[in-house]
Amino acid sequence: MRLTIDRFEEAWAVLEDDGGDSFSVPRRLLPAESQAGDILQVRVLQGHNRSLVMLTRDPGATERQRAQAEALLARLRAKKADPGGDLKL
Repeated sequence: MRLTIDRFEEAWAVLEDDGGDSFSVPRRLLPAESQAGDILQVRVLQGHNRSLVMLTRDPGATERQRAQAEALLARLRAKKADPGGDLKL
């Protein structure tokens, strides 16, 4: 499972899963140096009376996602701008 850090709101981090659902966790629970846009790999270790959730930054996945977003933005910017004027029906 993976999560994306959507944004920070004071002491909280808003995370988004691959399905688009968002939830908040205390920022102090994230790996040090975490930033908005980072992708976190989630690993759950289950024991008899407890579960341990481990969040690990994934720099490779984060960079790939940023590159895809930048490419999309470049394509959108390259499209012809609206010439304005009257609409022809």
